[in-house]
Amino acid sequence: MSKEYGGYLPLELPKTTGHYFTDEIGGSILKLNSGRTAFYCAALDSGMKRIHLPYFTCESTRHPFDELGIEVAEYFIDDNFMPNLMGYSQSDYVLWTNYYGNCSQDIIDAVVKSYPNLIVDNCHAFFSPPIEGVYNCYSARKFFGVNDGAYLIKSSLSSFDHLQIDKSSTYFQHLIDQIDSGTNSGYLASQINENRFLGSYKKMSRLTEKILGTIDYEHIRFRRRENFLKYHQTLQHLNLFSINLNSQTHFYYPFLFEQENLRYKLIKKKVYNPQWWRHLIEKLPETSFESRLAKFTILLPLDQRYDSQDVQEVCEILLSCVES
Repeated sequence: MSKEYGGYLPLELPKTTGHYFTDEIGGSILKLNSGRTAFYCAALDSGMKRIHLPYFTCESTRHPFDELGIEVAEYFIDDNFMPNLMGYSQSDYVLWTNYYGNCSQDIIDAVVKSYPNLIVDNCHAFFSPPIEGVYNCYSARKFFGVNDGAYLIKSSLSSFDHLQIDKSSTYFQHLIDQIDSGTNSGYLASQINENRFLGSYKKMSRLTEKILGTIDYEHIRFRRRENFLKYHQTLQHLNLFSINLNSQTHFYYPFLFEQENLRYKLIKKKVYNPQWWRHLIEKLPETSFESRLAKFTILLPLDQRYDSQDVQEVCEILLSCVES
């Protein structure tokens, strides 16, 4: 793109401080538009023929592999989130997710040791350091206020120069609407933005690349961590989920509580909590670990918009809903 001079001023952003992932990590970094594109590029780069994917994931996770004609086998996880593979061969690849950013280092080490051909899905765990020798996938869009953005990191990667650069300004409206009118006002536009990534494998947009270079990552990590600890201090006596307090990279606070309508009571009180992978409730046996998590896990927001007072208010709302 040739340089232009004059005309109106662009969106004013602070001076670039740099992306969180830099060449100092000692590997190759691809800046992409979505986590699915990271999976797509990992599949192409590896030349894989067969991959094992968890049942406990988004339905669209398998799309890149299906589109590339790669054989897909699905697997259950145990209550430590370790894979339980059927028909595994040493030449197969495995995609494993650091769920909610909660997995312990012991579990991560065990997965890496067990499966050398590995894609680690860190889309829930942005601040989890990349692991040498495997494909590491990250989603910036899940942790920061941008409308595209992902990274694929490995010791060496193809350049993927053939991928187009995404253009995201057309889909920026929901981020602006939230500032002016609140979260719910931009929900429909946010879903339109989410759906545009299906089958759209591109590099990170220039707008997102610019914004991600202005972020105070250490402040955000600190704020999210403090909010997480506040939730746990208040709710641990009720939470059936095994929380890993050593993790520094939780996406949400996962609150497991077996009350059918709890999430809907919270939504009515404007505590929005996504229900991930509800399709598994019908697809898998009711007694499965995956079905139980999909049905009863409440994902409580802990991101950098909030402070301890906000978290305390959410906890009070949740406790009142539990008791009602």
